[in-house]
Amino acid sequence: MGPQTSAFWDAGAHAPGFARALVSSFLVRNELQALIPTAALLVSELVTNSVVHSGGRISVRACWTDPTLRVEVRDQSHTPARVRVHDDESGRGLQIVESLATEWGSEPSRNDGKVTWFELRRD
Repeated sequence: MGPQTSAFWDAGAHAPGFARALVSSFLVRNELQALIPTAALLVSELVTNSVVHSGGRISVRACWTDPTLRVEVRDQSHTPARVRVHDDESGRGLQIVESLATEWGSEPSRNDGKVTWFELRRD
């Protein structure tokens, strides 16, 4: 396994920004700046979903195994993340993840809650 980083926060309006900063700085340290725009957007979408639908503690883990970045967001909800039809106010986040990520998914966490993840491959 390659380099990785992780952190956790209580759910709140600050969490998506902290997650973007964590993933962006990890990518800079590993000379993967080209992935920052997409990775920052996708982690923000997943963390925002956790804030809105879960509450409690949220953790983010990023791992690089050439050529793939994997980012995981864990929260306390037992409901798997799924793409849904959006309305005028919400529902686009996972559609964005689905369209931009190489792979993504949501599954029960080993401890409690769920983990929703995405992968991006460097071209």
